[in-house]
Amino acid sequence: MSAPRPLDPALLAALLTTLATALLYAAGWSYAYHFYDRLNLGLIGLEIPLEYHFIYGFWALRWGWWLLIPLAIGRLAWPRHGARWTAWLRGALPLWLPLAFLGLYALGWGAARADYREHAAGGFTHYPLVRVWLKEEKGTGGAAPRLTRLTEWLREGGYRLLVEGKSRIYLVKTGGGAEPSVVVIPAGEIRAMRVVPVNPGR
Repeated sequence: MSAPRPLDPALLAALLTTLATALLYAAGWSYAYHFYDRLNLGLIGLEIPLEYHFIYGFWALRWGWWLLIPLAIGRLAWPRHGARWTAWLRGALPLWLPLAFLGLYALGWGAARADYREHAAGGFTHYPLVRVWLKEEKGTGGAAPRLTRLTEWLREGGYRLLVEGKSRIYLVKTGGGAEPSVVVIPAGEIRAMRVVPVNPGR
């Protein structure tokens, strides 16, 4: 039985790049899904740009830096065992490929869980404070007391900008040991908005 022919180096590089990109996206999607799910927010409504998932993927890999250890060991041992490993990877492709995606999905989940705990405990101080002035509605006969207080808090900068989408913004507020609260404001209801940058040293 003849040995399998080695792949063309250019084709191999293209396949590995495609696989790495897909795995990075899987980790980033999992991170975003599980992070915002803690705030009861769905990814579709958030309108997060596609490229942001790759950034989230790098955040997940940063949290799982320990994965670099076996990869570094494998890279050092590749010149000696590369041919045998390549044959094994080809034969076990239906097994290790789904496991790789599941592993990166779990990595995104773990990173999102850890980062959410950190942000919630710190009052989401990594996100910028924002002051929002809403458009006034005429002929409403006065707003409810809760809505009036919310409008005042928005003007005073009591919320932090969580996500700014094309059609709406998402603000988060913590305090008093309570669970974080999220306010969703349609872009058409905003008269003006001022974002206070976060201290770069944080």
